[in-house]
Amino acid sequence: MKKKNDPYQKYEICLDLITKYNSEILPELNYNEWIVEMNNSLSRNCLEAILNTLLVLANHNKYEEILKICNHQNCLKLKDLRIYQIQLYAYYKTNKIDLGLSFYHKVVDYYYSKYGIEVSHKLKKIYKMLIDTTSSIQIDVEELEKSLVSDNNDDDENTFYCDFDVFKNIYQINARSAKCSMKARILALLTVVDTSNSLDEKSINNEVDILKDVISNSLRKNDVFSKFNMTQYSLILASSDLEGAQIAIDKTISRYNERKKHDEVILISDLKKIR
Repeated sequence: MKKKNDPYQKYEICLDLITKYNSEILPELNYNEWIVEMNNSLSRNCLEAILNTLLVLANHNKYEEILKICNHQNCLKLKDLRIYQIQLYAYYKTNKIDLGLSFYHKVVDYYYSKYGIEVSHKLKKIYKMLIDTTSSIQIDVEELEKSLVSDNNDDDENTFYCDFDVFKNIYQINARSAKCSMKARILALLTVVDTSNSLDEKSINNEVDILKDVISNSLRKNDVFSKFNMTQYSLILASSDLEGAQIAIDKTISRYNERKKHDEVILISDLKKIR
């Protein structure tokens, strides 16, 4: 596939490849080292072929074709940052700004919720290019309001979840407000701890996901939370005193304890006033 330089040929071959590559070989035998290595090798080769095709298509300004490959259901399973960067740039080049912005926020949310880390500088740079494009289009206040409201009405019933960059901005706004009005909110940290130190990463991630759901449905709608890292959530609570915030956190811990899958996992909380 590398030897073919014609973009249309590479595009057709790549589509055929990702259509056929839709699952692991012999998944029922994934305990076998030889099977695991074969699947890993197949995955690496498939990813390399896709990336090579995307780069050739980009060099020939075939950005619609890039998006068709990137949005293929089997390509979506790869979850590779290099593909995300090319895909976001393709949205920019095809002037699909709204789709690009929505895609960027999904990627950011995925990286924060899954790994507790920021996306790459390159992805942020492409995002800024998308924002700069939208900033050249003048709108009225009604259109501005429409662009700010949530796309999902169900989100209005839950505690507000955001990526950590947004969380930092909200914290800074609250810190400034506290200095002006003397009405401080509460900063909290919830940490998932495996007291046995024996659970695997998948089990820990499941517990962290349970905690996210509990926080989302337990706290108030004007509270805010974000994933800080693999095992910690940061929160800003709409409470003026530590005692009231601690009551809310204790209720959250209690509800988590009712749903957790492993008794050896506990939640540790830490709170302080935002000043």
